[in-house]
Parts: sequence; structure tokens; C-alpha cells
Amino acid sequence: MSVQLQTAMNEVDAQYAVPAGAANMGSTLNTGDNLVAAGVRANFVRAKVISITGGSGVTVQILG
Repeated sequence: MSVQLQTAMNEVDAQYAVPAGAANMGSTLNTGDNLVAAGVRANFVRAKVISITGGSGVTVQILG
């Protein structure tokens, strides 16, 4: 699966972009992982599922 962290200053779909602190995040684990994006500042944060193969559920937890 591939999940992309996106941020925006306003809740407008066109404004969401991958922040510099999360541009090269990735994992090859298939049972769970913890990734940290440092220095990200935004009013709105979302995790966008880019692709998923096998399995049926995704849980994303954003702390901060």
C-alpha cells in the first residue's frame, strides 16, 4: 500500500500538497509502521491512499 501525507492551509482540495518534511517517506513493511514527518506546519492534514494491494483496511493516526 502507498499512503501520502498531504497538508493545506485552507480546507480546499486544490491546496493540498506533500510537505517538504514528508516528501521522501516510505515503508516496505506489510504489518504496520510508524513514520515521523518533522517540521510540518499546516491547518489541515490528510492521509491519501494512493494504492493498496491485498488486505481491506487502512488505519492512519496523525498525532501532533
